[in-house]
Amino acid sequence: MCVLFALQRCTYSTLTRLKSSKPRSPTSMIRLLATILLFGLAFGQRREFTYEDCGSKAEIVSAEIEPCDSDPCVFKRGSKVNIHFTLVADQDSDTVLLEGKIDMWGVLIPIMGLEKDMCKGVVQCPVKKGETYTGTLVVSVPSFAPSMESHVVLKIIGKEGESVCAKTPILIK
Repeated sequence: MCVLFALQRCTYSTLTRLKSSKPRSPTSMIRLLATILLFGLAFGQRREFTYEDCGSKAEIVSAEIEPCDSDPCVFKRGSKVNIHFTLVADQDSDTVLLEGKIDMWGVLIPIMGLEKDMCKGVVQCPVKKGETYTGTLVVSVPSFAPSMESHVVLKIIGKEGESVCAKTPILIK
């Protein structure tokens, strides 16, 4: 159901499948839509984010960050960030590694606490070339992180080398 997981993807046809055996009045449909909107606000915003491709060979079908309601995304210190993605693999690989770095005053620093082995609960390994994979990366923003505007570089690496490279601006508050 689209109600809790992908609010922006709800369509009229999806909502009409939610109806009961009796027809809904326009007022009850408005109430239903208002309830769905409130759930969306309560559970955080999720949106596609702006990124610069820095050499991806795999096809990035979609990439969304939660919570994010602006461009660049604003992250609160001490919070968790979910990066939802769908991509088409460009290589066969038994291993899928994630490399994440943040620009700290001109120096790229590895993101602490980021699970590097994506085969551990993010994607099903081995990865097959041409197949579509969907996953969610969870990143913790340290409570001691300085308030700053910066950018993050994420790379996904298989046995044949770099598959994905994406650079995105962020704001930490």
